[in-house]
Amino acid sequence: ILRGLNSLTPDDIVIRSCEEVDPSFHARYDARGKVYRYHIPNAPLPRAVGRRYVWYIQKPLDVDAMEAATRTIIGTYDFKAFEGAGSPRSSTVRTVRKAGWIRKEDGRLVFEIEADGFLRYMVRNIVGTLVEVGRGKITPDTVSAVRRSRDRAQAGPTAPPQGLFLVRVIY
Repeated sequence: ILRGLNSLTPDDIVIRSCEEVDPSFHARYDARGKVYRYHIPNAPLPRAVGRRYVWYIQKPLDVDAMEAATRTIIGTYDFKAFEGAGSPRSSTVRTVRKAGWIRKEDGRLVFEIEADGFLRYMVRNIVGTLVEVGRGKITPDTVSAVRRSRDRAQAGPTAPPQGLFLVRVIY
């Protein structure tokens, strides 16, 4: 089954394992969490390889400030301020279990976040806001104020889609 499924998927998708589940299993509604990564090369020059899969930012970012701001989103909160328009939900409360920045030697920054669920555009809106912190446009404390405001207009811009990757679904 594994080889057969991989023969049907596009080249940029690889199924690494499969297993039999209960017939009532639902891939979306039975998930207990997800892990996303967002890639930002932060260097004077862009890289030729993989540039379609990142958000290249040339000017240096204050990663320490971004890390401080990131700590304010870990926990159970209402993330309405980071939800994309046109996606009303019964609840906008989510639990972010882990979030942080990984600094790579080549200047890449990788934001990794794990939560029990995500709102539409939530990760991209959080990243866009954290980059505003890194650019010095807002302070790390502002991020928690934005979160508490529940107002999307208070948050930063939506980060481009090309840097975002779903890493894992937790069942």
